[in-house]
Amino acid sequence: ILVAICILIVFYILKTRKIFNNLIYLAVLIIVGTQLSSVIIWQYEARSHYELKAGIPMVSWMAMGLNESETASGWYNGTYTVTNYSNANYDNEIASNQSKQEIKKRESVFLNDINYSVNFFFKKFASQWNEPTYGSIWTNEVRDHYSEPVSIGKYIAGSGNPDTRINTYVPGLGESGMKTYMNFFQQFIVFGAMIAILIILMCKKDLAFLVFPLIILGGFAYHLLFEAKSQYAITYFILMIPLAAYGIYEAELKIKYWILKLMGKETKTNLEAENQNKSDKKKTKGNKKQAKIIA
Repeated sequence: ILVAICILIVFYILKTRKIFNNLIYLAVLIIVGTQLSSVIIWQYEARSHYELKAGIPMVSWMAMGLNESETASGWYNGTYTVTNYSNANYDNEIASNQSKQEIKKRESVFLNDINYSVNFFFKKFASQWNEPTYGSIWTNEVRDHYSEPVSIGKYIAGSGNPDTRINTYVPGLGESGMKTYMNFFQQFIVFGAMIAILIILMCKKDLAFLVFPLIILGGFAYHLLFEAKSQYAITYFILMIPLAAYGIYEAELKIKYWILKLMGKETKTNLEAENQNKSDKKKTKGNKKQAKIIA
């Protein structure tokens, strides 16, 4: 999100040439976005009188995201995170160096075997982004519950003790139906969001319209390198919903426009009307300037 907003501010500076104020906004945004977590950690340390260690380095999660796992390519594998950190005697710097070496090994593998590389990233991408329930049903099947699940929860996610679910787990009768419904719903939202992005790009909308698409694109890129998990993708899917609503609305107007045009009736789409309004405003401003000059 921080990166997406910073990119938009830079684009806005290039477009409007308003440099000073926007550079201040950009600097404040970067400082707050990058240092806020440090302030929180400092408060914890001050109150607990205990120095918190750096923990598992971020580069270790990248090393894991570029390796295979039992679930799917690039999914969780503790060998490259928890085990690596433990083997480094919980030293962040040593663990980081080991992870960097592992990343170099994987780079060599990818560069020397293009077919494997394509297959790896295809499976990683599809397993994360093409799972319509985003791990919600699976989580309720394998995790402990704070209270007894309600009837609809049991109907969808089943029942049984997660610790011994191999012997006691009973799949929910509604699980298959829910997955089918979510599959269609996911495709509907993604289709609508793609229409919206095309409209934004083709019609040169205001830069603010690019916030959600940039965040989603950043999510794609980040999880292509780091740990993949369908649960992580739901954040970006939620951002697609308002985009989809806008895209479907504009598509509906366009369809109505073409139907009326085929029937011989003249009308304007919402986009055309918006462009006409912008043109009228420019003409009005031009007339006002001209009137001031004459006066």
